[in-house]
Amino acid sequence: MFDIPYGDFFRVEGRWEITSTGPDTTKLHLTLGVNFTKKTWFKGKIEAGVMKESGESYQRWLALARAELKKPEVIERLKPAVSQANAARLAPVSSMPRN
Repeated sequence: MFDIPYGDFFRVEGRWEITSTGPDTTKLHLTLGVNFTKKTWFKGKIEAGVMKESGESYQRWLALARAELKKPEVIERLKPAVSQANAARLAPVSSMPRN
């Protein structure tokens, strides 16, 4: 981040939570934060810039992911994993494997 003004003053952290909402659907929840390692008067401007740029990047990523997930070969490749995940979610607690 050295090509970004004040790039050594902050760290951008993201958290991705993917939750199954049905047999063929999921919910993606993204949380984004800016953690500052040094004080700066430009904190507000940096946060606004990070949120704007990151939002645009995530929107592009989601569009690409949606397009990829519509491809027949990808759907076929994911079917076993989806079936396995659904079986695990619907299995009684007593039959769930323990770690």
